[in-house]
Amino acid sequence: EYLPRICAQKPVPTLVIQGAADEYGTIAQCRAIERGIGPDAATLLLPDCGHAPHQDQCELTLSAMAAHINAIV
Repeated sequence: EYLPRICAQKPVPTLVIQGAADEYGTIAQCRAIERGIGPDAATLLLPDCGHAPHQDQCELTLSAMAAHINAIV
């Protein structure tokens, strides 16, 4: 119920990053976030990665974050 409020005033580009082998999260949760926020949300599913993308796939995570931010600014 809270996700639609994220873009209520203006679009908020959102990048959802999750490890493909995340033992706590599912791709269905990522898709639900995308649906809840709308077209300004995207998911990046990282291979060979568990629950901590910033540790398991540090370079890919930082690269994706930088590209996402650069596309906004």
